[in-house]
Amino acid sequence: MPAIDHPLIDEFLDALWLEKGLSDNTRDAYRSDLALFNGWLQEKGLEPINAGRELILDHLAWRLEQNYKPRSTARFLSGVRGFYRYLLREKLIAVDPTFGQFPADAAHIRFQKHESRQRGARCLPSLVTDFRRFMFHIRSRFPWRLAIFGP
Repeated sequence: MPAIDHPLIDEFLDALWLEKGLSDNTRDAYRSDLALFNGWLQEKGLEPINAGRELILDHLAWRLEQNYKPRSTARFLSGVRGFYRYLLREKLIAVDPTFGQFPADAAHIRFQKHESRQRGARCLPSLVTDFRRFMFHIRSRFPWRLAIFGP
């Protein structure tokens, strides 16, 4: 599936750079994730501005099927949340499809490079719980797509 740029993605990333001063690497990663999401939507004949909660969940399920790493998916969630908040702020959409719909901090289901092994070991139970909640949500919404993971 091709990654397809969209003018709204460029506007969002420019605003992100101006407001938060994100690094080029972070913006490139967000651009890549959002362009892939846009390409996925284009295959369905849709635009990002028209995507709702169900389409975002479908895309998350697709990412799981494609074996994307959890860290990559967490980054996608962070980017897509920011993108729809930007669209809402600019009054391009009336409702943010990501608001309150996903685990509150799924984007934080990752280990920071600077964390010690001990701190990582303390974090592991909560990460497993968050991931299980996330998987339960996905499984309950899309049971046919995740049959390979078992009951």
